[in-house]
Amino acid sequence: MRGSTFIETLRRAWRSTIMWSAGFGAYGLVVVAVLPDPEGMKKMAEALTAVPAFVWQMVGVQDVSVLATTGGFIAFRYFLTASVLLAVWAVLTGMNITLNDESAGISNMVFSLPISRMRVQLRNSRPISSHVQSSR
Repeated sequence: MRGSTFIETLRRAWRSTIMWSAGFGAYGLVVVAVLPDPEGMKKMAEALTAVPAFVWQMVGVQDVSVLATTGGFIAFRYFLTASVLLAVWAVLTGMNITLNDESAGISNMVFSLPISRMRVQLRNSRPISSHVQSSR
């Protein structure tokens, strides 16, 4: 049946997708909840000017005074951490698909077929990319 691997992988991974999405949402609420007052953000931005400029360039901040605004604070605190966590989630989910197939004995049967390993991995990773797109 065409697309059965896609459907089966989506069926197995929907719980973890919902839990990770809820975790991202909860982390966003925590970041907004601990948002300091405007005076505190200005003091924090002044304190962060001591950090060398090359460090700010590595994380994508051109001007430290942006962190004194509400949007800059949320963008720095949430989106920097969330992007790293999203990458971790994608790697863990991809490894989970491969490990589940191996532990169930499915990989032995699939790899005995005249199909390249790259094609099998791409077939298994397609549902994960759709989950990543839906969690943004």
